[in-house]
Amino acid sequence: MRLTKGKKIILGLIIAFVVIGMSSGFFLVRASHNPSFCGTCHIMRPQYQSWSTANLLANKHKQADVTCQACHKSSYADKAKQGVKFVTGQYEEPLPELKVSKQECLKCHGSYEKIAERTAKLEPNPHQSPHFSDMECNLCHKMHKESKLYCAQCHDFDLDI
Repeated sequence: MRLTKGKKIILGLIIAFVVIGMSSGFFLVRASHNPSFCGTCHIMRPQYQSWSTANLLANKHKQADVTCQACHKSSYADKAKQGVKFVTGQYEEPLPELKVSKQECLKCHGSYEKIAERTAKLEPNPHQSPHFSDMECNLCHKMHKESKLYCAQCHDFDLDI
C-alpha cells in the first residue's frame, strides 16, 4: 500500500504531536520533582513560600533537604489530574489541606516511642499522652501554617510547639 502525499503529511503531523506530547509530559513530570515547580502555580505559592522561607515546619524540612514530594507522594495519574484541574480552572481555592499520615511521618522521624524519648524534657511530654498514643501527627504539627497543641483543647499546658 502506497501512501499519498496528503496521508504522509497527516501521518507526520500525528507522529509530531505524539512526540511533542510525550516530551512535554516527560518534562512536566521531571519538573514536578523540583519544589520550585510547585511555587510556579499561584494556588500553590503560599505552600511553597512556607517551605522555602517561612518560620514553619515546612521550612525546617527544607533545611533538612526534604522536598515536598517526600511527603506529598502522587502517582503520574494524580499529577495529570491536578494539571488538568489547574489548566481548566476546576480547583478549590484555597487548596484543601492535605493530611500526611502518621506512618509517613514515622518513616523519617522514627517510632513514636523514639519521638517520646527525644521530647522527654518537655513537661508534660506531649508524645507520652495516655489518651492519644495513636493520634495523627498532623493534629498538632502543621507544615504550612502555625502548629497547635491539640491537648490544649482540654488541658492548660504551656508548651511551645
